[in-house]
Amino acid sequence: MKISKKGASFLALFLIASVMTGCTSKEETVSAPDLLPAAGVARDVAVVIRADHVSPKMYEAFTVAYTEELSFNVNGVIDEVNVLPGDFVHAGDRLVTLNLDSEKERTASLSESIERTKAANAYSNRISEIDIQILEVEKQALIANGASNDEIRLKELDILQKKTDLEQTIEIQNMNLSKSEGELEALNRILANDAIIAPFDGYVARGIEVKKGSSVKAYQTVVLLSDHSRVSIMSSSVSETSFRTATGGSYALIGSKKYDIERVEMDKDEYAAKTLVGDTVYAQLNITGPEGWEKEVEPGMYCAIVLLHNYVPDQLLIPQNAVLSDTDGKYVYVVGENGERIKRLIKIRNYADSVYSVVLEGLEEGEQIYVTDK
Repeated sequence: MKISKKGASFLALFLIASVMTGCTSKEETVSAPDLLPAAGVARDVAVVIRADHVSPKMYEAFTVAYTEELSFNVNGVIDEVNVLPGDFVHAGDRLVTLNLDSEKERTASLSESIERTKAANAYSNRISEIDIQILEVEKQALIANGASNDEIRLKELDILQKKTDLEQTIEIQNMNLSKSEGELEALNRILANDAIIAPFDGYVARGIEVKKGSSVKAYQTVVLLSDHSRVSIMSSSVSETSFRTATGGSYALIGSKKYDIERVEMDKDEYAAKTLVGDTVYAQLNITGPEGWEKEVEPGMYCAIVLLHNYVPDQLLIPQNAVLSDTDGKYVYVVGENGERIKRLIKIRNYADSVYSVVLEGLEEGEQIYVTDK
């Protein structure tokens, strides 16, 4: 069959149009999936699990040794310094002493004065007692000689006056002695505390330096002593409210290991005082486990406090980044039997600071869903 040039041109245009229309439609029908994936959906797959829900939140912290501030209870001048910062000392060691020569002299002088006063008082009181005894004898002589009642009554008044004077004298003596003995007792307490004694084995901390001849005030910190066997955790970012609302519990991460902790309650007056002057308020946490932690944790280690908020037991959980939404609501892509993606509407509940969503409706434990890469 012979085709004219004009007919050939027309046939060519028809074939080209057919290829551009019919063939393209056929390829889309064959290759297009039943449901096109949403933009940003990766090929990662997650499993719907049943577990307790928590929202972990982390806070920076560090480990510190138990440290005690040691001081004198009186003003004075440093006589001897027997340690340097960083030294290890044993309980009972004398760390720093005061020069108490003037107190020693005053103590010796006051002790002698008290003893002399006691002896003088005893002699004076004995003379008064003898005078009273003489008056008693004179009264008995008046009675024996038949003296008048007026004479006897006058003698009795003399005796009563002497006794009253002696009682008042003894009372004043005792008051004066009590005052002197109180002063002596105070001086003896000072002398008994002329040195700072280490209350436990530990290291002399750095940061405070005292020298021979330095003046110190009563209760001024002179030595910081640290016990490295008693380590706790300090954090300036963990509040009491954070701990109270961590219904799922708490733990510390030190290195790659978890440690049980408990919060140490701060004295309210101390907290108020620090807040008023603008000091940083640190939360203190004691490490309670596991057994043998004391050999693993040392002062100065960085750690993280993990508080578990929004604790809800026995829930269906999926990653939050598996959840998508459109005008129909929240949904996920479920992995079908043949690996296809099936859109499934769901109902969820989200909690702050959580990477999981709690599934209320639409999914069952063990189902597989796609997770987005966002």
